[in-house]
Amino acid sequence: MSTTPVSPELEQRIRGALRARAANYHTTSVRVPITDLRPRPHRDRRSRRLAILGAAALVAAGLGVSALLLLVRSSPQQPTIRSGGKLAAPVDAGQEIPLKTAKMPRGVELKLRGPNPIAPGTTPVTLRAGTGPSVTVSTQINIQNGNPTHCIDIQEPGPSLSAHGTCSSGVLQTFYYPNFDSPADAIVFYAWPEVPAGTAYVTFDSGGMRAWQRPIEGIVVFPVPGDPVDATTRAIGTHGELLGQIPITKSYNGAFYLPGQGPRPQTTSWTEPAGLTLAERCEVLPLSALGPGDGPTTEVFDHATGKAIVFDKRDYCHQAAAISPDPAGDIVASFYVKNGKVTADYFEAVRTNANGVEQVTQGPPIPFDDAQQRIAAQHAARRF
Repeated sequence: MSTTPVSPELEQRIRGALRARAANYHTTSVRVPITDLRPRPHRDRRSRRLAILGAAALVAAGLGVSALLLLVRSSPQQPTIRSGGKLAAPVDAGQEIPLKTAKMPRGVELKLRGPNPIAPGTTPVTLRAGTGPSVTVSTQINIQNGNPTHCIDIQEPGPSLSAHGTCSSGVLQTFYYPNFDSPADAIVFYAWPEVPAGTAYVTFDSGGMRAWQRPIEGIVVFPVPGDPVDATTRAIGTHGELLGQIPITKSYNGAFYLPGQGPRPQTTSWTEPAGLTLAERCEVLPLSALGPGDGPTTEVFDHATGKAIVFDKRDYCHQAAAISPDPAGDIVASFYVKNGKVTADYFEAVRTNANGVEQVTQGPPIPFDDAQQRIAAQHAARRF
């Protein structure tokens, strides 16, 4: 018995109808009895061919869905993760701004010794983003309420030891002016000090600038040339998942210049003489290096009374110098005020070296009396 072949046009119409029919059904598992696949005596070859074409169309539809899912999962917008055990560079995230540890500038070090104490159990971290100046991120005690707050500080250019910064929650910002008397070539530094744990990299997107960076000690720092911006930072995990994001609102907090403002007045630059002891520094350092502002006093938080009090800057410096350990020794101190007097918590010094830069962090705490005995021995051994 002869059969009439199916024309290409009819075959195409059959395929299209079967695909449309298959698209209207939910994916499910169907158990087909084996007898249904055996040839039946009353089914002609044309019917069998139509059945085969229908099955092929269903398979093709399934393969099409699988291929579509595969394309979505391998979208080039997703970051490329883990090549040889190391997170590869993210895709379509802008330029990388490499971050590395740096030595704390002398001006920032002196500023952090001022009346605003470093929060116990924390250590300032100095980082350099790209090739610009370094910034120092720390946790300090708010003198108004005694609560810890994150701060960012930067030393001003030139021989002066002046440093400035801001404290806030969320993303921190501070301004850097390469030309002291002009806002030209200004840089706004943004630091996120609480990057979520498990973050592989953080992206920064302001519309005009897109960049990414790998965090160090849970911190990222993005320098933005020119004016402050509205932006969003996003923390991305090792599998490309979003771990957190935080918006940045354009602000001139901490700026020396506002739009349309003229140059700020010049101040006399000052360079610290070599070989000064801690007590001698209290007499010769400019008042601006001993605490915020150029005045002789500053407000500090008294941990005993829970209130802010006015403290003479040089008096604070002398009291702190009297109970300070040797900066090159094996003790680190965190100063604060209690009952109107300067006191300190002491810790074993832990010294590490990363990329040629020595970092000193707090180790186990030391009882106050034990620390004072060791400090007395240090004072007897050498002047510092």
